[in-house]
Amino acid sequence: MANQLFSQVAITNPQNGTLTFDSSNFILQSITGLEYPAIRLPRYNLPGQTGANVSNQLYGERIITIKGVCNGSNVSSYLTNRSTISNVLSIARDNNNNLQPLVLSFTLANGNAFTANCYTSKELTLSFGEDQIEWATFQIQLVAPDPSLYSTTSSSNVVTLPVQGPVTGISGIVQTVGSGQHDLTSGGAFTDTIGHTYTIVIQSGGTTFKWKTDSGALSGAVTITGSAQTLANGVTVTFGHTSGYTNGDTFTIVATYGVQIASALGPLTGTALGISLAPASGGQVTINNPGGLPVYPTITITAPIVNPYIVNLRTGAFLRITDSLLAGANSLVINCAAQTIFQGSNNVTGIQSSDSTFWDLLPGSNTIGFNASSGSGQATVQFFPTFIGI
Repeated sequence: MANQLFSQVAITNPQNGTLTFDSSNFILQSITGLEYPAIRLPRYNLPGQTGANVSNQLYGERIITIKGVCNGSNVSSYLTNRSTISNVLSIARDNNNNLQPLVLSFTLANGNAFTANCYTSKELTLSFGEDQIEWATFQIQLVAPDPSLYSTTSSSNVVTLPVQGPVTGISGIVQTVGSGQHDLTSGGAFTDTIGHTYTIVIQSGGTTFKWKTDSGALSGAVTITGSAQTLANGVTVTFGHTSGYTNGDTFTIVATYGVQIASALGPLTGTALGISLAPASGGQVTINNPGGLPVYPTITITAPIVNPYIVNLRTGAFLRITDSLLAGANSLVINCAAQTIFQGSNNVTGIQSSDSTFWDLLPGSNTIGFNASSGSGQATVQFFPTFIGI
């Protein structure tokens, strides 16, 4: 029955290999303990009264028992497989003699995959049967001090800065070639969503011009009218006269497009500011934590950005970074579980404000807000859902 519910089960020793239940050499019969961990319920009877007082309720360790069959196609392979079980369940330590957990990994028939860090808590049961020379049943007991079952599929959500719509600009006209008559003015309302440079070149006779966008080809000759004349994307040029200009003189207009942060942050001390959203876009994202336990995310903030601020609006917990990331700088990687902040290989933990918290995502819906003093970076919130049982 267990083989029908699990498509993969394995135990990995970081120092001594992996035991994989492959339905051939190692046959899975049953697993218990994945459904729910122990419950810790400290309580005492009320003196002189009916009833009791419950002071807290917590999850305890998770005891996992695995029963199976060790099999071999012949005596030699059977004995080799017996050794594999013992080796994988051996106590593991790293080069500094620190104890290392075994990793139990399993995938359900529906494709959901999980891991748990465990230790052997009882001696392996794997006897030699009187008439069993190529197989034997065994029982493994593991304890997971952290009762959480961690999904191996991460959830990733991007939140951008709140913007109050596009901000456009049209520069004044700059003469880049020649020194002849210059009384040109720019105008209009820029309509494109990327910036452009417009180049104007006076033609022979001083009464016509050609123009181009960025590095494109020049237009045909256009007669100077003295009125506003449209180039492209709403940008206009007006000549002060209709003649008298010098052949070859060149002028440029720079049109820009950008966004403006809807609500810049105030002082970086004192009470945390809430996120103020603009009508346009960005500023928040709703993240669903499908697990049954709170989970700490990893947050990546990209440059350029100044004093980014990211908050779980459900709990009010926030992280405020009192630093600037220039364009091209390495992203900030905030590991809320480890309570560290790295920029590239540099540990920059401490650049957060003193009232910041490495926050978690509660089960269910969490609205995440994001803001900054300035910039155009974004934040990615990534986490692995955590379950209390299956």
